[in-house]
Amino acid sequence: MNFYHKYIAPQLFIIIPLVIRVLFLMSDIHLGHTSRIILGLMCVGCLSAAYVFYFKNKMVTTYLVLAGLVFFILSLTLTNGGFANASTTIYMVGFAIFSLWTVGVDNARLVFKATLMMLGLLAIHYLTGSTDVMNLNDDKRVFGLPIRETLAMLASFTALLFIAKDYSKKTRELLDINNKQEQFISHMNHEMRNPLQGIKGVLDVLRNHKISADRYQFLLQNAIRTTEQLNDTIDGVLNLRQLRAGSFVDTPVPTNIRSVVDNVVFIYEEQAVQKGLNFQINYHDNLPQQLFIAKKSFKIILSNLTSNAVKYTNQGEINISIGLDEQHEHLELHVQDTGIGISATQIDKIYDEYYQVQRNITKEYQGTGLGLSIIKQLINTLHGTIEVQSTKHIGSVFKASLPCTLVADSKPNESDTNNHNTPILPNLAGISVLVVEDNFINRAILKEQLEACSVNVKEAENGEAALELLEEYHFDIVLSDIAMPKLDGVSLVKKIRHSHPSMQVIAISGNTMPDEVRAYHKAGFNYVLSKPYSSEKLYDIIIKIRKRTI
Repeated sequence: MNFYHKYIAPQLFIIIPLVIRVLFLMSDIHLGHTSRIILGLMCVGCLSAAYVFYFKNKMVTTYLVLAGLVFFILSLTLTNGGFANASTTIYMVGFAIFSLWTVGVDNARLVFKATLMMLGLLAIHYLTGSTDVMNLNDDKRVFGLPIRETLAMLASFTALLFIAKDYSKKTRELLDINNKQEQFISHMNHEMRNPLQGIKGVLDVLRNHKISADRYQFLLQNAIRTTEQLNDTIDGVLNLRQLRAGSFVDTPVPTNIRSVVDNVVFIYEEQAVQKGLNFQINYHDNLPQQLFIAKKSFKIILSNLTSNAVKYTNQGEINISIGLDEQHEHLELHVQDTGIGISATQIDKIYDEYYQVQRNITKEYQGTGLGLSIIKQLINTLHGTIEVQSTKHIGSVFKASLPCTLVADSKPNESDTNNHNTPILPNLAGISVLVVEDNFINRAILKEQLEACSVNVKEAENGEAALELLEEYHFDIVLSDIAMPKLDGVSLVKKIRHSHPSMQVIAISGNTMPDEVRAYHKAGFNYVLSKPYSSEKLYDIIIKIRKRTI
């Protein structure tokens, strides 16, 4: 049974015409029909090769199946008079319908081209007079019906049935995807507007109210954290795309786990307190100060599990437990809640994209529906594990295990320990930078960040204006946006490479998917800075450039 499901059932569309043609080939050999024997061998060869390549290359399989079916029909049409035979229409229509089923309706253009090619061959066959030479006058019948024409019609009706089912299935899938995407957009709108309101609210308070220095720092720090949460939400969607494409990369780095947890869960802890929940974080004694771990993935997993726990819990408690396994090879993350729980029938579905336990989505349970899907794919990519224990109306426990390595000299990261302190600005005096950005606010912020470090800054609002300034002034670095009017960033850097081949050019863009970043580097950019970025990242790149040019 396993053999059938693995090697036969998926390839019936190849096996059925192959078996039929082999039987006809044996008949042709017995009767000595040379032309049919040649075409038959070519058909059997193509279909047999398609069977072999089915497990290796789908596109090659598609072309081989089409070629095999072409030779199948040619052997019937060319040797029975071509256009001079009324049955040719049946064979041609049958070929088109059967081909659409076998290679899939997505390859309709290939089928159309193959059909046109056969019609061309038949036209040549007819105009050259080969019809009279190759006509075999094959009129074999079963129960008074022409056997070949009857088989062609039966195959056509069978293929039409499968095509109808295929279209029906794809229509349902498209409707389902459309509904899920509409739901996702609605939830994404909610997930983004909440932190945006938090940021806007902080800015309004800082502008319109007189507050103490401590309160100022508190609000400012919360605005920064909320910005990071919003960025994480956007990253979640982009990470899913990268995971699908197999281009997601997260290299383990020395990480202060406690600091990451504090920064990630702060907003969920506040939400839990507002709901009257008891929120606790427990660090095991075996957890060192630092670990080599895929930091970005850990943040995504922790954020989504904690968010779900708070979202689906209305009373009781949420406990987060973090420690190492006995071998000190995996970081163990447990997130336990006393929420609505998950029924046994839903456990296997919770990792599906856009799936939510509560189908009658209320404001209380809104979310993107991507969290657990991303978590599952991330953990599989990292060769970790995740399991869930849950009881309806009692609560759930999610247990995630991520590979990690101990850090020999376990000291806190500077970026972690200084996270809540005012950063020390580097002295970048003597560096001249051209900022190319069409957005006035972004350009003003960049200028402020650079001038705070004594950088000499000039501005251009598009690529054409930047080229004029490059002809007039000397610059050490060009900071350029990508999407700009008149002359975009990619076109600008290509022109810079012709006139200033050694110029250091940094791309600053929100479009920083892996393939886009590779395209920027290929165009001539030295570095790529992804929006939103921190001042520290900007300064770090400039410092690296200065060290290399000294």
